[in-house]
Amino acid sequence: LLDSMPKAALVPSQISYSSAVNACERDGQWQHAVRLLRVMPGARIAPDAITYSTVVSACSRAGEWEQALAILGEMSQMQVCIDGICCNAAISACGAGSRWQAAVVLMSQGSEHPDKVGCSAAISAAAKGSVWELAPALLRSMGGAAMRPDLVCYNAALKALEEGKQWRRGLGALEDMATRSLRAGQVSFRVALSSLHACSRWQKMLDMLLIRMPELSVNGDEGAYVLSLSCCQKSDQWRDALGVFHAMVEEQVAPGTIACNAAISSCEKGSQWMLALALLMEMRDFGLTADEFSYSSAISACARGGQWQLAMELLEMMSESSVAPNGICYNAAIAALEKGSQWQSALTLLAMMDEGMAEPDEISFSAA
Repeated sequence: LLDSMPKAALVPSQISYSSAVNACERDGQWQHAVRLLRVMPGARIAPDAITYSTVVSACSRAGEWEQALAILGEMSQMQVCIDGICCNAAISACGAGSRWQAAVVLMSQGSEHPDKVGCSAAISAAAKGSVWELAPALLRSMGGAAMRPDLVCYNAALKALEEGKQWRRGLGALEDMATRSLRAGQVSFRVALSSLHACSRWQKMLDMLLIRMPELSVNGDEGAYVLSLSCCQKSDQWRDALGVFHAMVEEQVAPGTIACNAAISSCEKGSQWMLALALLMEMRDFGLTADEFSYSSAISACARGGQWQLAMELLEMMSESSVAPNGICYNAAIAALEKGSQWQSALTLLAMMDEGMAEPDEISFSAA
């Protein structure tokens, strides 16, 4: 449309070019936005701060950090005022391109331009660059009365600390939020829980999920409960895993297949075959269909408890439910038969595996 204006004896104006650049930015056409910026001087129209800012934003959205920085440098040469929106967009572009150094330089060189959005973008860039140390430093740099860090900034810092497995500093950041009267929400606690999960700090997770979050009237979502269940399962804490699962149900957070599987697996590791079977049956009440992992954990629990008959029933139930048993399921059933001295049935299952039901491995042969 802009190119056809001269044919209609119409001269494109500043408004015409700005509208076209805006359209390109909204449509994700950063190349066209840059092209329009380049042809404007030839049309004797000087791009203003808004036009430059829009082009930088278009480059930022596309992750074209080099273009964004080049245009920012051009603005300085042309003595065009760089506002906060433009600077924030350039910092975001650097973050998207994992160029945390450039993001921090923009912060330090133009402290009068970036605001909280720019600071959170710089912190996110540090997280992507695995430079967690910068997150607390950038937060401290915002400590003045003119620009106090908000919830977005702290969440970005928590994410950086999670990437660096700095769970203690993450808990410290949550405490700092409280002193600044910032109310941590689901996102903040989810990131903190993820950091604790990565470091297998299941006790801290339970304290946060079951005590601290309710005290602050923050409801845990399914992701928070799944993280805690997973950590308890990996740490062989079946009692605490069941506590988390029951708390999840009591809080009316619908458990998904992953949550149920983690609870069943915890019971299996704790040799609690009856509880594992109860949870497997309970999945139907939640409108869930048990998968291979659900059954394999329950069968393994039966094997640990010497319940070979139940293990075989579960294997049969899988076929009736159109869930194809995998090698882990067969191995668990064979192990159960081995414990029950049912060597003939074990050999039969091994033969079924060999016929293509599942590929036998060393565990299959040694158990049989």
